[in-house]
Amino acid sequence: FLRKTFVQMKKNGWSKAFGDIHPYFIENLHKSFASLTRGEELLSALLLLNYSCHDIAEILGISESSVYINRHRLRKKLSMSKDADLKELINSFDRKL
Repeated sequence: FLRKTFVQMKKNGWSKAFGDIHPYFIENLHKSFASLTRGEELLSALLLLNYSCHDIAEILGISESSVYINRHRLRKKLSMSKDADLKELINSFDRKL
């Protein structure tokens, strides 16, 4: 179900639909971290929506271990310490700055 919904969103432009609901998120994320890829942007958006690693793996059609690896790489790219909370940082971009 999740994968089918995501495929439909991709066809219709997920970033537009997501941007309508979370208007500041992508813009704020890019202001702070301009080098993020589309994949990292998407992972961040899915984390903002509180999807579990299992759900993200199902949506993207990848293994859960790949999701954990991508989360680790995202944390590294965001210069986060091991103690920092990724979801907390992601959530901080979802408001007008």
